[in-house]
Amino acid sequence: MKSGPIYLRRLVGENEKRPIEPCTDFWRCPDIEIQGGIDAGTAKAPSTAGTTIDNYIQVTVRNAGTKTIENVEVQVWVCDYGVGIGPKGGIPSAGGPAGLGPRLLGDIASGASASAKLRWRVTHDDAIRNPDGHHCIIANAYGTAPDDNGLEISVTPPFTKDVIFICCDSHHGWRNINAKVASGMLIAQGEGEFVFPLLVGNPTVNDLEGILTVTQVQQGGFGPTEREHLLSGGHVEWTHPDQDPKCTRLVLGGDADLPPDQQVIVSGTDRPMLDLGLDGDLGSGSEVKFALRPDDVMPMRVLGRFDPKTQPGEVFIFDVVQRDSNGEVLSGARMLATVVR
Repeated sequence: MKSGPIYLRRLVGENEKRPIEPCTDFWRCPDIEIQGGIDAGTAKAPSTAGTTIDNYIQVTVRNAGTKTIENVEVQVWVCDYGVGIGPKGGIPSAGGPAGLGPRLLGDIASGASASAKLRWRVTHDDAIRNPDGHHCIIANAYGTAPDDNGLEISVTPPFTKDVIFICCDSHHGWRNINAKVASGMLIAQGEGEFVFPLLVGNPTVNDLEGILTVTQVQQGGFGPTEREHLLSGGHVEWTHPDQDPKCTRLVLGGDADLPPDQQVIVSGTDRPMLDLGLDGDLGSGSEVKFALRPDDVMPMRVLGRFDPKTQPGEVFIFDVVQRDSNGEVLSGARMLATVVR
């Protein structure tokens, strides 16, 4: 495997262990954070074209080895998830394919960590590029010293032209974020049917074949990151925001001031989503094969239908994942859908 002593975590509480099996839920790295924005997963964008707002991407790199790793550097890309997750998908406001950095963190001692902040000048185009301003931030860390097993610290330092192998390379981190006009994850609210538009691109420089899937995630997938995105979008609120969130309830926006018996509680559901599937230029179904040239970007949609028995506040969670013909994960996005009234 491509793991080494320096790493970015997949989830809070995890270490450098790779591979991630099964290769899912890899897009909320807590070591990649937005600062100066709306929250850790939401960048602040200007309301008018031609202006920018400075946000900062903070990346924390950790050393799980027994020796100091010298000359550690980190580089970052903010990617248009429709083009593909990798340097090729880098957006103009964050350096395009060249990305942000590399930024020197210096030496990291055994058991220690170091952080860097890289400025991202967010534009109005970033807020309207994809539904909900959805983007993916990826990071690559590398150093000059070998690890304890004599393996290279990073496969390709610096990383310039290929895809990010997040599930088998501990030096890579990935976080899905939103860029919003100052006022993660895509959120739909409504009744009956729903539609999420998305674009499917080729993140590599070669012809690419693989499969695109959409899969419902059961109730256990409704965690802190999902709550954070619902809160940041103004879709829900805490019943007692001045208290520990663990002691309060998450309710639909505008319900917190109502008596408890009139509040609509928001939570994940195990109720199956009906007719969940993909549809578009690549085909239809829960699994769709693709063959893409390097510059292809194909419009697709995620379609679903709520069970008539669905109650307001039930949150449906599903993942869209792009894999190559060898099963390697190339990109993915988590989506949320709920009935509001």
